[in-house]
Amino acid sequence: MNGHEEPIAAGLRGVPALGRALRRRRRDIGLTQAECAARAGVSAAWLSQFENGKATCEVGLVMNVAHALGVCFDLRPVTRSVADDVIDDHTRGDA
Repeated sequence: MNGHEEPIAAGLRGVPALGRALRRRRRDIGLTQAECAARAGVSAAWLSQFENGKATCEVGLVMNVAHALGVCFDLRPVTRSVADDVIDDHTRGDA
């Protein structure tokens, strides 16, 4: 191993997918929701809602959870086809 861990998930689309990915990380490192919530400064109820797909949440709190889990966000350009899919996901049904 080269000292770099594999990404938790590549190309996440949407807050619910991010919540599920961070829940997997929390479980992988052996933290309970209560322990993670305490480390992140959020309530266990908020963390549960986030992990279970709450579509809206405060970005700062999500960042706190990620930090408590020892992960960071890697922002990089996506391919045009992936970007189109994300745009389509947000505009579907609005036409």
